[in-house]
Amino acid sequence: MIVDAASVDDIKRAIESSNYVIVDFWAPWCRPCEAVERELDRLVNEMDCGVVVVRVDASRIHDAVVEFGVLGLPTLILYRSGVEIGRISGTVSAEEISKSIGCS
Repeated sequence: MIVDAASVDDIKRAIESSNYVIVDFWAPWCRPCEAVERELDRLVNEMDCGVVVVRVDASRIHDAVVEFGVLGLPTLILYRSGVEIGRISGTVSAEEISKSIGCS
């Protein structure tokens, strides 16, 4: 499932809502973000991981960028059972994301 966050509270609720959560910080002007979005779509639709992807438009939700310490785009923050287990910056494949969260 892919959801769009409107606030920091939305992000925090989503992190607690599922076993595997990926918070995707992106922006409309970010071309590498488009490539990551396609890979996240593949991860959600083609792989059996039960992942929730929370999309955060960094150009609109500035307080989330600060609160989560995002330094560049695209950035994926990976959570398992509500605990941050890793971060990925830049372009990455669905397979690499899957391995990073322990769903391969």
